[in-house]
Amino acid sequence: MRLPLGRAFLISLKSIRIRIGRSLITASGVFLGIAFLVSVLAQGLVQWPLPAKDVLPGYTRLDGEFEGPGDYPMWSPVSREEALAAGMPEAAVDRASRGGPTLDLSKAVAEMNYFRENERRLPAARALDGAYRRLPRSLLTGKDTDTVEASDLRAGGLPDDEVERIAKTGSVTLKDLKAAKARAAGIVRRMEGTKARLAAFGTVPDSVIARLSGEKEVTLADVLAAAAQRSASRKAITSAAERTNLMIVNAGGRKIRVDLTRNGSAEKVRMVSGDVVFIPEAAGANRRIWLVVMSLLVCTIGITNAMLMAVTERFREIGTMKCLGALDRFVVELFLFESALLGIAASVAGAFAGFGAVMLLAAATKGWAVFGQVGVLDVLWLFGIGAAVGCTVTLVATVAPAFRAAKLPPAAALRMEV
Repeated sequence: MRLPLGRAFLISLKSIRIRIGRSLITASGVFLGIAFLVSVLAQGLVQWPLPAKDVLPGYTRLDGEFEGPGDYPMWSPVSREEALAAGMPEAAVDRASRGGPTLDLSKAVAEMNYFRENERRLPAARALDGAYRRLPRSLLTGKDTDTVEASDLRAGGLPDDEVERIAKTGSVTLKDLKAAKARAAGIVRRMEGTKARLAAFGTVPDSVIARLSGEKEVTLADVLAAAAQRSASRKAITSAAERTNLMIVNAGGRKIRVDLTRNGSAEKVRMVSGDVVFIPEAAGANRRIWLVVMSLLVCTIGITNAMLMAVTERFREIGTMKCLGALDRFVVELFLFESALLGIAASVAGAFAGFGAVMLLAAATKGWAVFGQVGVLDVLWLFGIGAAVGCTVTLVATVAPAFRAAKLPPAAALRMEV
């Protein structure tokens, strides 16, 4: 007679509980194999570079396996006539072109943003300098080793954040107080100088830049060509680079992959201000694939050995079940259920361990911002792959032991001593 699948499932659970030691040994092989697999796959998620915050507006950055890394303008040169026709003030054109026939629009945009940032920060710098100037003279006289209490600085009108910065221990020496006062005055002088030097860019409307940049945008192919001209070997990408896995990220949320082996793909990618173009090493990906294959092979062999030992230990049990009417199919189902349960549990645990280890290591090297670049769907897909591969490997490794147990004659099984 044939017993129902539910009965085979319950017997498998009971067998796992009874032989918990053997079950843990079998599951450990799956756990380690899937943990390694998921850790390798997770490296692809954290391989994306973090969007750089220090790329100047109007520039794009090359990173990774490039022979000509660095920052490159994302707009082609603009002639003086084009800039004037677009509405850029003549003073700004003269400043940007430095007397030449063309001007670098990327440099002009960078200096415009620098001027605006300077204007934004200048009032706070002036206020701090004024607070230092209004301090009572009595606080600034005496020996350099004399101390001034933080409460006296607050009473004198110095902002709380500045007091906390210079008087962390509750007081500050007179020498350090004078140095902080001179520093505040120096910052204002430098910012005033920057304002005067870049005043011409304060009158440039954003509409002018939008009009000029829309006509002069460069493509990824143009940036790579510029990198080739900069590098000594005239090659923008080394032979070790993964040309099919070019990654572009931007602080604005842009995140795309580019395959340079496809004709015209680089020409179709329009660059955006602040882009970081990263190309990984091809040899590293090949090494990871080889390690994954070898780890899964070793995992399969280990599980097969563990299940063969499990069959050997249970010869009398198998013989008894067959004498009671269990069919060969039921015995196979029994072992497959047991291996599937172990495989799923160990795979999920291994996926958690492998993914967690990679993310913690990436956070230690790149910072906690790396968690923000990993999508929820990517993580679920990664766990799904780990669970599917672990369960499949476990079932494949169990097929031979299961059929061996099913074909065992009942009388011979009962006579065997383990």
